[in-house]
Amino acid sequence: MDSGEKTFNHEKIRFDGVVRPPLEKDLPEIKKVLEQWIMQEEGVRTTIDSLKHSLSGKCDRIYRVAENREGRIVGIMGIRPVSAVLRGCIKDVNIVELVSAYVDSENRPGFGVGTVLFESLEKAAVENGYERIVVTSGIAAKPSWQGEISGSTAAGGKIGGGNVDIYLKQ
Repeated sequence: MDSGEKTFNHEKIRFDGVVRPPLEKDLPEIKKVLEQWIMQEEGVRTTIDSLKHSLSGKCDRIYRVAENREGRIVGIMGIRPVSAVLRGCIKDVNIVELVSAYVDSENRPGFGVGTVLFESLEKAAVENGYERIVVTSGIAAKPSWQGEISGSTAAGGKIGGGNVDIYLKQ
């Protein structure tokens, strides 16, 4: 299957936009996407602060945004080296953690936004010497969606309080 292409209602839909690193000018639109999914304003603020820090180049996080043909930000996703808490649970060394995976509610499911964001970060992880992406989930999200996670190399796993390991192609 091509990058970002997904079968939805028996039609193949491919995200028709651009995936790129975020820019300072994107922050207001990114905030709108975050507010659809994060319950507490503090969580939105923390994510925006992390994004701002990554824009400075002094951060080990890598973010990507999906911009549709109209120039609107419709998704954001990032990776970072695993947190200290998670590091104690994992024996492998070259692992990143998926963070801030959000897609505008009007552009999911089935539009391929999450897929192209993940594939872009998957490529960035490999380019930076990482071997696995770990997906964790918690209770910070609004209870409007639960489902399966599936990246281009993921075996899959349930969203909602667990971990999923995604092994990268080398």
